[in-house]
Amino acid sequence: MNVNIIQKNDQLIMRTKKLLGTTINLDFPSVGATINLMLAGTKARGVTVINNCAKEPEVVDVANFLNSMGAKIEGAGTSTITITGVKKLTKTTYTLMPDRIEAGTYLILGACADGPGLTVTNVNPNHLTSLLEVLEKIGCQMEIEKDKITITKNQELKPIHIEVGPYPAFPTDLQQPLTTLLTQIDGLSSIKETIFNNRFSHISELQKMKAHIILQDNTIIVKGKTLLEPSEVTAYDLRGAASLLIACAITNGESVIDNIDVLLRGYEKPYEKLAKLGINCKII
Repeated sequence: MNVNIIQKNDQLIMRTKKLLGTTINLDFPSVGATINLMLAGTKARGVTVINNCAKEPEVVDVANFLNSMGAKIEGAGTSTITITGVKKLTKTTYTLMPDRIEAGTYLILGACADGPGLTVTNVNPNHLTSLLEVLEKIGCQMEIEKDKITITKNQELKPIHIEVGPYPAFPTDLQQPLTTLLTQIDGLSSIKETIFNNRFSHISELQKMKAHIILQDNTIIVKGKTLLEPSEVTAYDLRGAASLLIACAITNGESVIDNIDVLLRGYEKPYEKLAKLGINCKII
């Protein structure tokens, strides 16, 4: 795209007189790479084609947002996106899609809980198909409406073996919260992580709570059912924090999560929402 890039230690220095459209073949369908290339292609001269791009709903949402500002992006949601560069973008009013990972996290919490069920509103069920399939397979009952989902656990859940992958496969962002749910299921379950090779910080912390979990290559193997014990644990990343929050919520007693601020990067007003479920959280 006509950008000169120099790497100096931990810095990238990038210079260009003008961005030029080109054809880019991604080695892996990365959401971040796809979105950044769409942004660059929008103001580049000529046509940019991205092959093997990510198909996640967030990619489609960004494309729709940019198009509402005058961008010319076609193919979002497929494996090839074509962008015809424009000289300028205009102001717009745009409503963002519901956060499917936040919604999925609360549905997983609902699958851990006994009682009459948990309802998550302002969701797009079409974006959660892979998670809903997993929850159904393990034995959860769900009532799915246009923009809300009610999940109920009214029977013993069944173990499962899954593999995460690019959309529409099971999302890596829900791998860590799902791990906590698997500790509450009798038998042996597993999750194979294929996106990130370092998304396992929650395992040692769940082990502090007496979870029976081992990591074999990039596969998390969970033996349940385990009565998790209150403990002091540390959140090292966003989704790991969500995993630990669910774990602490289903223990009998008080737990402490250090570095919980990382949770706020991806969850809006989580403590207020948990309070509605009768979960007492306080920041100290």
